[in-house]
Parts: sequence; structure tokens; C-alpha cells
Amino acid sequence: MFVNLRDRIVAVTGKNKRKQALGFTLIASLLLLVLLSGVAIGLMMMVNTEGKVGGHDVQNSLAYRSAEGAIEKMTSDLANKFQSIQAPTASDITSLDTLAPTNDPNVTYPVYTLSPATNPDGSIQSSYGQIRTGPYQGLYAQIVPITLSVTAQRPLGDEVSMTRTVEEALIPVFQ
Repeated sequence: MFVNLRDRIVAVTGKNKRKQALGFTLIASLLLLVLLSGVAIGLMMMVNTEGKVGGHDVQNSLAYRSAEGAIEKMTSDLANKFQSIQAPTASDITSLDTLAPTNDPNVTYPVYTLSPATNPDGSIQSSYGQIRTGPYQGLYAQIVPITLSVTAQRPLGDEVSMTRTVEEALIPVFQ
């Protein structure tokens, strides 16, 4: 039997290409696996980060709502004080500092103050003028400026501070 040398070279070369192709498939599969693993790890890290950011946003929103509710409570307490005492003293107003909300045990109020403007002798500072807005607009009254300040703090450290300046108008009966 006579074997053509050329056929033998082609046969050997074909086997080598098949062996090389099998090695390339393994390497390509491993590279694809590494690439997909990287994408999966990246997505997992992104989901974790979004969860943390979302949780922080919820805590911050709860602190904001707590501060907003507390400052509204201050305003209500101040209005009630002026309803019960026609001309309260500075100490009557500042005594409202002890009425911080207690309905949510997860919120503390490190700052909860009502500060009327005072004269050097300790009396409430006021001015006499015309009321500019509201249902009594145009009437003259004794105007008392009072600053309300509150800071609401959540257990994870989220903290929101608010300040409101109100003017109490003491309107004389005869105008």
C-alpha cells in the first residue's frame, strides 16, 4: 500500500486543528463565565447600594416629618397658651419647651425651644403696628415675635432641624 504523503500531512494537520479548536472552546467558555460573574457581582453591589440609600432616605424622611410635626405642635401649644393667658410672660412661653412630642419612641428632640424676643430687663419685646396678613389684616395690635426651633433625631443618626418665626398679635378690644 502506497500512502500519499500529501494526504498524510492533511490528515495530521486536520487533527491538530480539531485539538486546537477544543482548547479554544474551553478557554472561551471560561472567559465568558468570568465576564458573566463580574456582571453578576456588579449588579449585586448595585442592588445593595440602592437598598442602603433607600433605607437612609426613609429614615431621613421620617426625621423630617417628625420635626415638622413637632414644630406644628409648638405652634398649637403657643396658640393655646395665648388663649388661656391674655398676656403671658417670657417664662410662660419658654415653659412650653417641656411639651416635646412623646408619641414616637424612636425620635428624640435634642433641641425643642420657644424663644420670645426679650428686653434687657427680661420682659417680652413687642412692637405696636398694623397686622399685614390673615383674618385680622388692617387692625392695629401689639406684635410679639417668637422663634420656634426644633431638631428631630432618629436612632441611626438622621437629624433634621427646623426654625419658624411667628408673630403673636395682641389686638385691643376697641378699634
